[in-house]
Amino acid sequence: MIKENETLTIGWCDNGLTDGKFAEAVLGVTLAAPNNGMKISHSLRVAGNQIGRQRQRLLNHWYDTNLSDWLLWIDSDIVLTLDALYLLWNVVDAEKYPIVSGVYFISKEPEGELMRPFPCIFKDLGD
Repeated sequence: MIKENETLTIGWCDNGLTDGKFAEAVLGVTLAAPNNGMKISHSLRVAGNQIGRQRQRLLNHWYDTNLSDWLLWIDSDIVLTLDALYLLWNVVDAEKYPIVSGVYFISKEPEGELMRPFPCIFKDLGD
């Protein structure tokens, strides 16, 4: 569980436009979070068309400026709910679970194949 004094930054990348449902969800969660004991202190957005570079810029900025204790990364095609944030909020732990990730369902073929979950896996390469 995130400690009472720890804060969270919500970050996302997009191509210059986001869907209304995404914007509504981020705003709704941000407004409801304080009433649920969650401190969202900042938001970060990087616009562009090279997702790898966008993600690196966002992460570097968050890390270098030390904006908050935690970064919640949301893809701009995801609708975040307060329940989902609450579940993540209550499982992360700086010592035991410093990184928590969602699972995306993707299809390798545009037609015909059922979607399957693929977990995100991270490896810390150090400095």
